[in-house]
Amino acid sequence: MEKDKIKYFGIIKSPAALLVLIALIISACDSDSPFTSLPGEDIQLSTGKTYIGDTITVFGTGFGKRIDESGICMEGDLFVSSYDCIRWGEQKIVFEIPIAACSGTVSVCVANDTLKPVNIEVEKLPPFQMVKINPGTFFMGSNTGFDEEMPLREVAISKPFYISKYEVNILLYKAVTGIGDSYRKDLPLSNVSWEDAILFCNEISKITGFDTCYSFDGEQYSWNKDANGYRLPTEAEWEYAARAGSRNDFYSYIDNAAWYNENSGYKVHPGGLKSANEFGLFDMMGNVREWCWDYFAEDYTNAYDTDPSGPLTGERRVQRGGCYADGRTWCRLSNRVFPDYSEKFCGIRLVRNAN
Repeated sequence: MEKDKIKYFGIIKSPAALLVLIALIISACDSDSPFTSLPGEDIQLSTGKTYIGDTITVFGTGFGKRIDESGICMEGDLFVSSYDCIRWGEQKIVFEIPIAACSGTVSVCVANDTLKPVNIEVEKLPPFQMVKINPGTFFMGSNTGFDEEMPLREVAISKPFYISKYEVNILLYKAVTGIGDSYRKDLPLSNVSWEDAILFCNEISKITGFDTCYSFDGEQYSWNKDANGYRLPTEAEWEYAARAGSRNDFYSYIDNAAWYNENSGYKVHPGGLKSANEFGLFDMMGNVREWCWDYFAEDYTNAYDTDPSGPLTGERRVQRGGCYADGRTWCRLSNRVFPDYSEKFCGIRLVRNAN
């Protein structure tokens, strides 16, 4: 063997070449280096079509460590810092589509390099389903429940309406308002005030191109009943939709249809895991309560009524449907809740005029 050559790892190298190799390894491992391998030219997305609030994944190479100069570049000079991404790794990035995002290009910025962009289609809202409810009559209230549920009376719903199949979840609320927990987006929204619910209805109406239903004159909200936008149900609409033809306290065996204090573990659950009623609506008797438009009235009138919407004035608005912390008595279809202290257990179910 020649004296000026040494065998390293089965390969003949000169000492000078070995020193160069060691220097390169040290440089690549340097903590100040923005990436440990050269960034690839191409990236791939987990989906080409998404929506505000959705979580998507970017696949590629050489993304490096989290630094201020690295992040996701989107259409309209929108930049999501690497520190704001859910995950930032050498070959995989997970991030949430921000509320200001729009359709166009998306790429990864690695230090001062921008990788080849790809196109993405961004919808403003995640998908949500509405069910059409046809007009009809039903018996509202109870003759055996609490005083505020009496008397049992016949009510007519004269116009068709759409009602959401599921309670509004955190993902939809966040897509509209920018407010919400990024990690439990599949759960029904709760801990929301009646006024927040009203404002949400107006905002989602604007986004979807419908008329807003509510206005505020400085003292109280008014409802334009002819507007075609999203709104809260009246008590009558809610009970009519919840009963789906049933005249019993529950539209189904409660353990099969509702999350309540005996089966919920005292926590909210993703929508749609229990059985639906005959109209195909989920969680009408449990999980979270739902705001209605109506002011609370002490009792019902005996008179036959068409499309009632509650008193013109009042101090408290009505919640309907039981919640995960309620006992079965409070999950009955005729039960009414009129809180004056907390909205902890209450969420939203959307309604919209069908004509």
